[in-house]
Amino acid sequence: MPSTPLPESPGFDAEGTRTWQLLLRAEKMAMPLSRAATSKYKDQLVAVRVLGWFLKDFWDHTSRTDFGLLLYHRLITEISSCYHTEQPVEVGHSKVIQLGLSYSNQLLRVCRSDTGPTPTPSSDVSHPSFDAMMVDSTINGMKTAPKSKSEAKIQALVRDGYRCMISGILDYDSVGDQDVPVTMTQCAHLFSEFGQDKDKMFGLNEVVQSLLGGQVNNLGNVLTMSDALHRKFDEYEFWLEEVDGQLNTYDLRARHEKFFRLADNPRRRVKFEVDQGVLALCAEKGLLPPPLPNRNLIAIRSACARVAHVSGAAELVVQLLRDRGETSVMASDGSTAPLLTSLLLHAPFDRITT
Repeated sequence: MPSTPLPESPGFDAEGTRTWQLLLRAEKMAMPLSRAATSKYKDQLVAVRVLGWFLKDFWDHTSRTDFGLLLYHRLITEISSCYHTEQPVEVGHSKVIQLGLSYSNQLLRVCRSDTGPTPTPSSDVSHPSFDAMMVDSTINGMKTAPKSKSEAKIQALVRDGYRCMISGILDYDSVGDQDVPVTMTQCAHLFSEFGQDKDKMFGLNEVVQSLLGGQVNNLGNVLTMSDALHRKFDEYEFWLEEVDGQLNTYDLRARHEKFFRLADNPRRRVKFEVDQGVLALCAEKGLLPPPLPNRNLIAIRSACARVAHVSGAAELVVQLLRDRGETSVMASDGSTAPLLTSLLLHAPFDRITT
């Protein structure tokens, strides 16, 4: 999706409207910079729009999290801090662009950096749905957060009834010889670890870390998902939006309608539930049931997906990764200078994967 211009009237409160006017002016300054021959990727323009569309998303979806307008006001504070009365306003616009680049880098890296296959467990477990001892051991282990992605996958598979949470299709390694549709699954994270830039991110890093309790493999951050859907999830091709008044129920929203024609048959509405057998065993053992994916993490992740597309950030990353993969060396005639410039603007870039 091409980068979408910021609207003139977003419908904010007075504080937000004042900040929005600054963003509109910064966007106007970034336009000629992005039309320059050395700015093939429109980095500066996308950076401003990342901030603007996040601000609007936090305002429009305030009821989707337990934080109200916290992130909205934190972002206003970050943007406003770029401007000082003793400096030209253009300097403030330049700082806003740098702020937008920082947010774009952090958010895309945090949500896209953990896309590889789930490691195979050290123990050779086949058909775990028929292995009562393994299930019992896994449930006992749910007293603490998983220590690894491999352990998280096993716990999530048990919690989710050995099904992809999005399609409802059973996991290939868990069904034995039953004559039913199956799929290969992965352990999908809503968020991976944040980088070192912890003083920024309009408080987002603090919110996510508090929800995770410092444990990225916490089951509240994990979904069992088929290989194909996991990849599309990491590419922001679809996201989940909570259904009002229906606990743990989400509508799937996709960038393209063709997403719903995938072979893994994603449903348009999903309800997350702990497997009934697991609930019974937890009750028998006097244990709390394992947590389902956290609604606040899902809401924040969905905001990232929406903003990544409407701002043009997702398209920019895809294009950069494609061009980087096709360019083995930098050309002496300067033709690859835009690529090098953008890669430097988006450093550290090596943690963003396809």
